[in-house]
Amino acid sequence: MDSSLSLDPVRLSIGMNLIVLSGTKVTLECNARGTPTPFITWRKSGKRLSSDERYKITSTGQVSTLIIESVTLEDRGQINCVATNLGGADRRVSSITVKG
Repeated sequence: MDSSLSLDPVRLSIGMNLIVLSGTKVTLECNARGTPTPFITWRKSGKRLSSDERYKITSTGQVSTLIIESVTLEDRGQINCVATNLGGADRRVSSITVKG
């Protein structure tokens, strides 16, 4: 490993705890800083989320966005944003409560 490489620990922020109506579009943004640029993943109930018909995940630089087009009761609970790089890892949680 190059000893001149600066390794900053990951620092990230995530959206607030949300209370939303069923059918609402929800967007969570995870901002992570670190050197090298952190790798960001999203997890729910211990399982890694990936883009599919329910979730859309995009990443640009140090920002990752999780979009749920139409929230259902199945989406309630904790969503974790996990960022890792060679300097370490950090995790933040948002809670989604679905009404109706």
